[in-house]
Amino acid sequence: MATPKTQCECGSYYTEAGKEKHLATKKHTEFIKKADVIAEKPQKIKCDCGGQYTEGKQDKHNKTQKHQAFVNPPLTIYCICGAEFPEGTAIKHNMTVDHVNFMKEHKPTAIKEEHPKEDKINCECGSVLKKSSLSKHLSGPKHLKWAENKN
Repeated sequence: MATPKTQCECGSYYTEAGKEKHLATKKHTEFIKKADVIAEKPQKIKCDCGGQYTEGKQDKHNKTQKHQAFVNPPLTIYCICGAEFPEGTAIKHNMTVDHVNFMKEHKPTAIKEEHPKEDKINCECGSVLKKSSLSKHLSGPKHLKWAENKN
């Protein structure tokens, strides 16, 4: 009659006489090492913002968008069309049907300030530029390349 075998937690079978030998096998010892690593896995900590982080990772979590939005909620912007929207979403708001319709009905008149056009200069290198940007242009790549080729 065959000796009864017992199934080990690692998945192998052993007899009572071969139990010690089985516990020393590579398969069993590797399984136990993995089980210890899984048991040591850090627990998740719940944050007031609704997120989670593991021990030692709170600084990284605190820099996430979700946590930052909780700690520093975006300002509410009030539009002339009567809508409210969070800071940073103006472009999206300006494309809404309500905003577009309001702007069509109440076209604001822009106040145009008269500014005399600044005189333009034609540089020897071929660039056309404003007088105020001449010093920056003279040290720029286009002018310097032209000066090298001229010599």
